[in-house]
This record gives sequence, C-alpha cells and structure tokens, in this order.
Amino acid sequence: MNKRIRINGHTPATGALNFSHLLDAPAGKHGQTIVKDGSLYFEDGTRARFVGFNFHAPSMMPKKESAAVYAERLASIGCNVVRLVAGDTKRKDGLSLIDYSEKGKGRELNMEMVDRVHYFVHELKKRGIYVQVDLHTFRTFTNIGDLRITPPDARMKGVSIFDQELIDLQKDFASKYLTVKNPYTGMSFLEDPAVMCIQITNENSVFFENLFELNNPARAPYEAERKRLFNEFLVRKYGTREALAASWTRNGECALFAEEDPTEGTVEPIEYGDYIQPYRDHRSYWAGKDSPARYADYVEFGMGVNLHYYTEISDHVRSLGAKAPINGCNLLHGIADIYSSTLPIDICENNAYYNHPMGGDYKTGLGIRYTWHENVATDPRKTTYSVFDTRDNHLLQQLAGGSVKGKPYIVNEWNEYGGMPFHSTAFLMQAAYACLQNWDGLMVYNFTHSDDHETLVDDFIGSVYDGFNDPSLIGQFGAMATLFLKGDVKEAKRVIDMCFTDEDMKMLPENYKMPYGFLPFVSKTRTVFVGDKYADDGDLAVNGGFASNGDYSAAKKALIYARSPYKDAMQHEYVGSCFLDANRGENPEVFPNIGTISDTRAVIDLDKIDGIERTTDYTGFSRFADAAMKKWGLWDENVGLVDIDHFVSDTGEISYNFGKGQFSIDTETAAVFSGYMYGKPVKLGPVTANIKNEKMTFSLLPRDNKKLSESKHMVILATGNTGNDGNKWAGDISLGFGGKLAVEDPEGTLEVDAKEVYALDIYGNRLYALEKDAEGRFVMGTGEAAALGFEIIR
Repeated sequence: MNKRIRINGHTPATGALNFSHLLDAPAGKHGQTIVKDGSLYFEDGTRARFVGFNFHAPSMMPKKESAAVYAERLASIGCNVVRLVAGDTKRKDGLSLIDYSEKGKGRELNMEMVDRVHYFVHELKKRGIYVQVDLHTFRTFTNIGDLRITPPDARMKGVSIFDQELIDLQKDFASKYLTVKNPYTGMSFLEDPAVMCIQITNENSVFFENLFELNNPARAPYEAERKRLFNEFLVRKYGTREALAASWTRNGECALFAEEDPTEGTVEPIEYGDYIQPYRDHRSYWAGKDSPARYADYVEFGMGVNLHYYTEISDHVRSLGAKAPINGCNLLHGIADIYSSTLPIDICENNAYYNHPMGGDYKTGLGIRYTWHENVATDPRKTTYSVFDTRDNHLLQQLAGGSVKGKPYIVNEWNEYGGMPFHSTAFLMQAAYACLQNWDGLMVYNFTHSDDHETLVDDFIGSVYDGFNDPSLIGQFGAMATLFLKGDVKEAKRVIDMCFTDEDMKMLPENYKMPYGFLPFVSKTRTVFVGDKYADDGDLAVNGGFASNGDYSAAKKALIYARSPYKDAMQHEYVGSCFLDANRGENPEVFPNIGTISDTRAVIDLDKIDGIERTTDYTGFSRFADAAMKKWGLWDENVGLVDIDHFVSDTGEISYNFGKGQFSIDTETAAVFSGYMYGKPVKLGPVTANIKNEKMTFSLLPRDNKKLSESKHMVILATGNTGNDGNKWAGDISLGFGGKLAVEDPEGTLEVDAKEVYALDIYGNRLYALEKDAEGRFVMGTGEAAALGFEIIR
C-alpha cells in the first residue's frame, strides 16, 4: 500500500538510521589525501574512500544557517564528501563565485559568495565531511578589451580546452579562488586536508560538446580557431598537401576533398560528439568528413590538445602549492579522450546516469521523457552503446572503461533519477560493484540546488535533479555508505586488463563497450594503454578489438579479437585474419559460431565479430568469455555466467539475476535483496522476510559492529516503489508531476530470533513495535505511517 511521506533536507537522522559513525571527524585528521598503489589513502596510511553528494550552485554557497543544517543532515546519513560544483556559473541573482557585475567584469571573485563557501566547508569539515573543489564548470568568459575574440554570453566548453587566452583566464581564477584563506578554518583550499581533490574542468574535451551551444553565432570564431590549429598540426606532420593526400588514400580513393589544403588552412576537422568522443571504425565510408583517415589524424591532434591543456592547468595548480590530488575532467567516454584526459593528472573521475530525463519543460515537468527500464531487470549485454546514451546503459557499463591502471577512480556524478518508481536497486548495486572494482569514491548528483533549506518542499518531488527527498536514494543511502566506506563487499579476485594500442586510440567502433556488458560484473577491469606491446600482470588481457595489431605474447591469458582486418587506423597494412591466427595458441578448440579457445588464448573469428556486435546483443560474447575463464581455472563454476541471464561476481558475494529481476549481496556483515520476490521468502543472514509486495529492496546491516550471525542489534532499510502519487505516465513518457510524495509500505512478516522489532520512519524514529502473528513472525505494514526501516533487537 502506498502511503504519503515527507522528507526534508535538514532534519538529522537518529537512532538506528543515524550513520554518522561512518565519519571520522574532523575531516583531515589523518592528513592530506594522497595517491598510493593506484588508490587513495591519507598521509597516515589510512585507506581513503568517499561517498556523498554534489552540491551544484547555488547550494554550494548556502546561507550560513542552511550550511549548518545541511552539514548535520549529511553527516547523519553517512555522507563523508561534498562536491562543490558550478560555482562559476553566471546567474541573474548574483549567486556565483565570480563577480559578473560591472564592478567585477567577470574577472574578480565575488567575496560574499566565497565567504559562504568557506563557512559551508567549515561546517562540513568539523563533522568529518571532505570536499572536492571544482574550478571550471559553466563559466561565462568576458572580454574587457584584452581578448582577440569576444566570447558568447554563455557557458563555454570545448573552446576552453584549446583557446590559450581562455586557458589563461582559468589559471587566473584558480590562483584567486584557491589561495584565499578561509577565515573559519584558517587555511586556503591549497593546504586544507579537508580538500580531497581539485577538479580542473567539468564534462569538457576537444572531442565533444553540448551540440546546442554550436548554434550560437558568437561561437564561430572559435570554431575557425579549432580548424586553424588542426591544419597547423597537419602541416607539422605531413608538410605538404601531397603527403597528406597520400596518407589519406586507400585503394586509390582519397579522403581529402579537392578544395582542402592544410598549407592554406582549409582541411575540415571532424564534427564534435554529443557529450562523448564520436565513434569511427574501418567500416565508415572512406571519403569525406566521416573518413577513418580524417578521424585518425584529428584524434591524434585532439589528444595533443587535451594533454597540453591538462598539463598546463595541473602544473599551474601544483605551482600554487596545492596538496590535494588533481583530477582533469569527469566525463571519460572514448579511448583517446580517456588517455589524453588522464595521463597528466592524479585521479580519474567519471560520471554516468541511468533513466536520465531527455528533454521537455524542466520547470513544470511536462513532457519530460524517461525510458521505461527497471535497472534490476535489464540485461547489460543488450544495452551497451558507446554514445552518451542516458536511457538504458547500466551505470557499471558506462563507467568501467574510465578506470585506468595505476590511478584512483571516483564517480563524481551519477544517479538513477526518480522517474522510475522502483529505482533503489541502483544505489546498492553501485556500491557493491564499486567495492568489487576497488574504486575510491561515489558522489551522487545532486542533494539540492537551493542555498536556503527553508525553500525545500518536503512532500513533493518537483525535480528529479534534487535527491534530498527521493525516498529510494535517501532510504538506502546509509546502506550504500556502509557497504562502500567499510568495504563490506570484497575486491574481485581476478584482474582483467582492457588493453588499447596506439593504433586503437585513433579508432572508436560504435559498440566498443561490448566487453563491459559482462566482465566488470564478475571481476575487476582496468584500462591499460599498451603502446604496441602488452607487458602487464593481469590475470587476463583483453585487446581493444579495433585494429589487428598489438603484441600480447607476454599475457598470461588473452582474449583477442579485431573488427578491422587492417593493422593500422589509416588502413595501409591489410593483414586479414593473420593477426588472429597468430594468437590462437596450440591445439585450439572450436567454440561454435564464435571462435576458438586454447590453453592460454581465446580468439573471436574475424567473420564472427560483426554478427556479435552489430546485433547489440552480446550474450554470445559473455558465453565465450565465461567458457574461456572457466577452462583456464580463473573462475569457478558457480561464478561468472551461472545461467544465461544471471551473473555472479568472482567473490561469490554479488548476484545479479536480471532474468528474474533480482539483485543480492551476501557477506558476513551485510545482506541485500532488491527486486521481485515471486511470493517466495527472502533470506537475509539471520532474517527471513516473507514479503507480500511485488518487489522491494531490503538491506540488512548490523548496528553493533559485529557479523550478522552474531549481531544483537540490526537494522533493515526497506524501499519499494516511490515518487509522487499523482505523476502521469503514457508508456515511457512523463506527462507531468502531480500528487504528493508517497512510498510503498512493506507488507508481510519477518522471521527472526529477536526480542523486539520496531518500524522506523525515514529519519530513524520508531513508529511502532511490530506484533507477532500466531506463528511467531513479526508482522509488517500495520501502522498508519509508512515504514522505511526496521530496527531489530535480538
């Protein structure tokens, strides 16, 4: 039964739902955050992990009375990090770190807002909450007579990567913002150990753009500059038009247009991708703007541009005296972009969304579209796309490729937005797989946009972009924080290296994420840039599968495939199936309709890869990889692909049966079930739940720091369908938000050897004691108010 509920952004959680014990106040007590062995640590050797929220401006500069209550609320639910993002945005209300008035002219700090940020950091710090400090997000650059080009009166991405004058303005902002001493902590952001990371830019690259921004006529001079820089690169590389034309010719067909000449600056660059590096492989038309040759040279050029930008800004920030690790960008989708955005910096960060809104009137909610996909019942092998598809790509699929060997990895923006009534699975799934992958941070977007807690509406979700009153998120946040911060889910036993050569980086097949629909759900995957020869120590090396190149002879085990019969991106060296045949190993056995598996090598046949990937159903790949891993003894029979629609992690702790719509975690200190029950009991450690609801998420945690089998005080966090009870839907289209905030009350019984069981509200207050039925089971769902948790005293 659905029951209405109120959730505000300031009331601290209490009792069994207070998770402030996960924090170690004050933030910074263990010293600066540092990078060691590819992970984050504090200076005293303590492992550093972070789970929390984005505070997107203006909320990152709250009123002082709101700063204190926001911080208290966050600490009480187990949040130990806040990302301070988009403070450079130009706003009509003046709530910006930059003074865009006639006085500041877009070049000086707005010290009133800087003071607000400093006070918020002070309130967070004393409660054990760290901060990530972002530099460039949505800045509107201004010309006060010192710029060659007058920027448009709008945010600037892409351009801010390659225009040197705009780069210099970013360095100037960093110098001013980072060096101001916080009067409440006595330290600047450069020296404060509560700053766990400094990010250079948000969702930015020379490879992609918000394509809508290109419609602004004031953008044209910058696009002419991009074209000029590309042509200068071509001249440096080739010298003459003739040499370029020769390189761009295959089988007598030239990709260079007759009117194009790099010495005259007339060669066109490729078009931007839409929030992702655009894809291209050997199957594209050879001639014209979509030519693989044009693409390969632009990618080489673009990598140089990205590398220059991130090196220059990070060197500048370090020269100021920054002690925190530095991240470059937080949108890593595309191999060349990942390489060039991460090489000069300390930490890799990324973002991903599931069921993201797609258009419509964001003020009224009318016409906002979500795709109708339940995370828990979606097959990851059938929704893997390279494009920034916000509709049905699993979060892990989108994110796994951005984890680079030797660098910590933080997901600093992510969510499954509340358009889907049953979406609590995502938060436990993300925490579990982040533990399996040994990632370093999870920052949900977004707690609130408001700088004033008193303006927040507690009985209605008016925007899915604010999570403070999303019952699915808030209801399971404590469990997510516990799983991740305590490492209740083990790191994977096996390491799989996802390998890319220098030639691979100049290509990007549309469905290059095929392996990520399976492998990271079972074992740890990491991206490795191998040059032309693999020389690492992974249990398995999987080549990129782009060009037919790379020496994998040093790999212990290897899974090899190729989409292109050419050795190089320019397609000058045709090798056919020779590359694959050379990697088959001795006595290979045929795996029907896919390839061969020998004692150390698994190879997908060249004429079979098209059939696998072009259908966007990668079940065949999962069957092939699973068979190889089990033949080699890297996975036991009861892990990996245990049924055609069922994955189990190589630790045995995470089970994802998307065929039945069931996700579960089973460890000594945590038990989770999320999904459909089909009328059957759900076993959670020492508790058996007989749930009448069609689907629920139950997370069982000990509250006395013991194993579940020994715990005398436990809590269940319970979430079903949530959202406004008057939302209107037509298929996968949201026609508008309506009604009031409501949650599904858990119904059924709990079988547990306990003295008392109490139903809890969202803040942890006891609503009522559960009565027992004739068989001694505790009965749920008998109160007037909805229960979002159950406190168990044994």
